[in-house]
Formats: sequence, structure tokens, C-alpha cells
Amino acid sequence: MNPNLVVLTDFSRAAERACAYAAVLAAAIDAELHLVHVFLPLPIATEYGQVLPVMDPQRARYRP
Repeated sequence: MNPNLVVLTDFSRAAERACAYAAVLAAAIDAELHLVHVFLPLPIATEYGQVLPVMDPQRARYRP
């Protein structure tokens, strides 16, 4: 069973360096590399109260 590495990313420069480091490490130990980015949209104020924007299906992807 191959090891798995999970890297959390926010697409910052520091996260880019962490992803690059993890990619090199994963290749060296024959591991699977999984990048995770979680984004919580800010609520929008409406006359009915706070609502969350509709999620764009193009941005929510799962690739096994």
C-alpha cells in the first residue's frame, strides 16, 4: 500500500512552496499526493437576511 500525503493549500506563495516540496517528497517515496483547498463563501445580505451564494459547480470538483 502506497503512502498518502495531504497538502492543504490556499494558493499563496507559501502554499506553492509546500506543494512543490510535497511533490518531490511524494515522488521520492512513491506516495499519492492529494491537494485540498476549502473555501467558505461569505454570506450576502438580502432583505430576507443573510444567505450564502449559490455554489458554482465548476469550482467544486472531485477527482479521484
